[in-house]
Amino acid sequence: MYNDIGDLIEIDYSDGTPSVVYADRDRRGLPRTVTDSTGTRTLSYDVFARVLNDGWTDGVFNGLSVSNHFHQYFGRDFLKFSGSHVNPLVA
Repeated sequence: MYNDIGDLIEIDYSDGTPSVVYADRDRRGLPRTVTDSTGTRTLSYDVFARVLNDGWTDGVFNGLSVSNHFHQYFGRDFLKFSGSHVNPLVA
């Protein structure tokens, strides 16, 4: 599904797969919140629209975060995983 200006706002599946919802867009139209079967994630971007941080705020991966760092000439130079996570499926 798309909004009135053509931004993707939701992916709906016909086979029972949970929907993916893109919300809370910034001024460039980039989604700051994504909700899917794993939970809700918040995203932040740099001035070039590259994802700097992707962190789960609830759901299966609550508390986990993936951060990117970009070198000015060579692109992404490292990726950092942080947070603590307890898998509710393994008790």
